[in-house]
Amino acid sequence: MRFHLHPFQLATALLVLCGAILGGVYWMRRGKAMSSAELVAMLPGRAGTIVYLDFASARRAGLLGLLNGSESEQDADYRQFVARTRFDYQRDLDAAAILFAGGEEFFVLRGRFDWKSLEAYAEQQGGNCQGGVCRMSGSRPERRISFYLDQDDVLDLAVSTEGEAVRQIHARDARPGDTPTGAVWVKTSAQAITASGLLPEPARPLLASVAGTRPIVFTLSARGAGLVLEAQLDCQDPPAATQLEAQLETSTATLRTELAQQNGAAANTPSVGGLLASGTFHCERNRVTGEWPLPAQFLATLGEGGAN
Repeated sequence: MRFHLHPFQLATALLVLCGAILGGVYWMRRGKAMSSAELVAMLPGRAGTIVYLDFASARRAGLLGLLNGSESEQDADYRQFVARTRFDYQRDLDAAAILFAGGEEFFVLRGRFDWKSLEAYAEQQGGNCQGGVCRMSGSRPERRISFYLDQDDVLDLAVSTEGEAVRQIHARDARPGDTPTGAVWVKTSAQAITASGLLPEPARPLLASVAGTRPIVFTLSARGAGLVLEAQLDCQDPPAATQLEAQLETSTATLRTELAQQNGAAANTPSVGGLLASGTFHCERNRVTGEWPLPAQFLATLGEGGAN
């Protein structure tokens, strides 16, 4: 006996098969933790400073407790937030991709979230949650916070003057080659660092030297008992890189001399100035790389709020 498929039956079978394949791909993606490149790719494609933090690695290395200080020093508002939402970044956050652009902040967070508690917290703070998006006021009236649960383990959040800014965050094709590697990195520019107003006085001569470079990438990695901060600066051509290397070495030597004259301390004094004075540089083709060691003593002082 022969079995014949009518056109309608064939079309139905193909639709079911396609649905099964797409559904399988969907659940495979949801079941797999998003990579750093995938998290970064979700951020709005705007010019600004991008920060990536691998909290899971920092937690395993014991760095979160070191840099955060004691529980008694934590902000009272943050302790209240933890109590009401059951969310503590030291315990529940695994990774964060953050964009600072034009006074707005966008976060793609991977970890463990209690959505019902987050909804309740937003409403307790005078906000509201509709259509899966929560909105509430920030620290100032003009700052609006919006967030929603993108996946079971991914929370999107935005701080902006616009109440629906979180909708600017969405999945894009990740391009790993465009994403720096490492557990902690920052991709920024000299202009963005200057505009932030956070630059310590000893670092300003160094920054003046890199004003004309392309985006700067900072990475933080473990080395021995401490950490090392590395910066990669891409120049227009090899001669420009050679010139930049010389300028950075001169500025660092000048800073080292000034510190010694001011207080007679060694360049590795646990302070921002001492850290910058310990920098070394080398260039290869059109890239200049700088390294600054962060010894355990410096990290301990930083955790106590003593580095300046």
